[in-house]
Formats: sequence, C-alpha cells, structure tokens
Amino acid sequence: MSTLFVNNLNTASGSTITVPTGKQLIGTDTNSIKAPGMIIQVAQHQNSTESSTAGTTYIDTGCTLAFTPKYSNSLLIFHAMMAAEQYSAANTGSRYRLMRDSTIIYESDYDLYHSSQASGNQNIEKVNYLFQETSSSTSARTYKWQYSSVTSGGTSRHNKYGSPSMMMIMEVAQ
Repeated sequence: MSTLFVNNLNTASGSTITVPTGKQLIGTDTNSIKAPGMIIQVAQHQNSTESSTAGTTYIDTGCTLAFTPKYSNSLLIFHAMMAAEQYSAANTGSRYRLMRDSTIIYESDYDLYHSSQASGNQNIEKVNYLFQETSSSTSARTYKWQYSSVTSGGTSRHNKYGSPSMMMIMEVAQ
C-alpha cells in the first residue's frame, strides 16, 4: 500500500471526481470530510418534567443542551416543540424564549394565545419553533428554552399531562 500526499485535487478534464463503484472515500478523523450544506452534527434533548409559572417571570422548560460547534462559520438550526398549556381566564397567553448561555437569541410576544372560554379556561397545544444563527465560534455553550405567562394574572404550564417537549440543534457546514 502506498500513500499519496496532495494539498488539492483537481480534474484532468470535466468538473467531477468520481469514486468508482464498490469503493469508498473514508475520513479516519472526526470532521475529516466537510462540504457546504452538509449536516456536521446533531444534538437533541427531550424532557417531560411538568412545571408551571404564574406571572411574567421566565422559568426553564427543562429543554437544555450543551453544544460545541465544530466550525466558527457553521449555520446552527434549532427546532423545538414545546408542550404548552394556558390555564385560567386571566391569562392572555404564554411566551417562550431561547437562550445561549445568558443571552436571549429568540423571544416571542405570544406563542399560545388563550381566549377565555365558558368552561375550563384552558388551552393546550404543541408549539413549534424553527430558528437559526451562525455559530461565530467553536466555544462550548449551553442553549435552553424558557417560558412565562404574558400577563401577571394567569398560569402557564409546561409538559402537563405527560406530554414531552423536545429540542434539536443541527450544525450545517457553510
């Protein structure tokens, strides 16, 4: 077996380099093969711990991920599905936000709007989020979702009745 040392590959003619059928190009080290648009890593977390808050102070949903981007120019795509419940007629809605360490990177005005109902005064939904940001560094960071009621008079509940919430981060090469 011999080893070929090169810094760049180019075609002798045409615009493609073909790996023959039955052969594989294998990277022996993490991140040894990278192409724009390729998913580099995926991290996910699911949480079904119930919590509730009365008022406008944000509390953690329990959906938290420690994440270290592999490249400083990657696109990070966040997908989350939160199990939200609005309870009580005085509550006008729930809102969620996404934190990177102690920095707010997404915050909504209303995510689950509660309209007063004659009986029950309750609204339960899975609230979906899709958000993106550029990684900007390869430093470790922690992402977490928080929630609160929109008004001080109502109660917002999270993961009520065993309905889990989840979050996923995908790093995409640029």
